[in-house]
Amino acid sequence: MASTNVRLKLIAEPYNDSEQRLFEMIPLAPRRIDSKSLTKKYFNGVRKEHRPRFEQNTVIAILNSLQWKVEQNNESFRVVKSEPRGPHPIDVWVERSRN
Repeated sequence: MASTNVRLKLIAEPYNDSEQRLFEMIPLAPRRIDSKSLTKKYFNGVRKEHRPRFEQNTVIAILNSLQWKVEQNNESFRVVKSEPRGPHPIDVWVERSRN
């Protein structure tokens, strides 16, 4: 998992709890996780009636925010998403910078 090898640092754009929790679930490249599996993992243990109606959209929104903040904070890694493929889930992973 990304959290064991890469750490989020708190600088210009602080990471909220949801972003930190999601980040810990995203694997380092070359491993990937699809958005459907990531959503299941994120909401694991949350009772159905307490989950948002559109769970996957919620996770994608958190992921987009995380991706933007990582870029703004000039981290030594980046969160990458595959191109959308219609109704199919996207893949997500963390890449280390080559610097």
